[in-house]
Amino acid sequence: MKRVITIDGPAGSGKSTVAGKLAKRLAFVHLNSGALYRVIACQADLQGVSLEDEEAVAKLAQQIEFTFVVADNGETRLLVDGRDIASEIATNEAGKKASLVAVLPKVRKILTEVQRRAAQHSSVVVEGRDAGTVVFPDADCKFYLDANVEVRAERRHRELAQAGEAEAEMSREQVLSELQARDHRDETRSISPQKPADDAIIVDTSKLNVEEVVDELIARID
Repeated sequence: MKRVITIDGPAGSGKSTVAGKLAKRLAFVHLNSGALYRVIACQADLQGVSLEDEEAVAKLAQQIEFTFVVADNGETRLLVDGRDIASEIATNEAGKKASLVAVLPKVRKILTEVQRRAAQHSSVVVEGRDAGTVVFPDADCKFYLDANVEVRAERRHRELAQAGEAEAEMSREQVLSELQARDHRDETRSISPQKPADDAIIVDTSKLNVEEVVDELIARID
């Protein structure tokens, strides 16, 4: 029987890294919903489609083929029309544009179905903002990772520096301000706002490293 585990939480809470490691340990597919929105944002940019044109963006999303493949090392690769574009969607700019795509109801509907279809074929660890509340309300196990916003800003600043992005020039205060604005946007949007599911297990990652968080989730699942 296919199982679904959801991990929601704000940016910088550690959910992407944790979800990937948890999926690997469970031999599940890692389904990163945020990556789907990043793909749409990047493809729209490439094709000159305005993110303010919901109909055009939805049409674009409908035409893309998403495939989730577990590699020999246990990590999940997202293929877009058969191509791995992980490096293209990993930028901070892609993340900013993805948050604009995420407020489009028609696009959310399409990507929700993409995720649900993936879960029909494999057991999955799904990460996102509304995985446990909207996409998989009947998931077998739901988690919501959170952390102090200052801690999240520090993590994000470090990620940008390690990635060598232009945004690494931003001060920690600027990253903090950007995170707070993104939190507000995600929490107050009318469609699928970011919040813990009523039956989610909330884990504060502020003082935990990645392996400690994964161990905590494994223990809860068991």
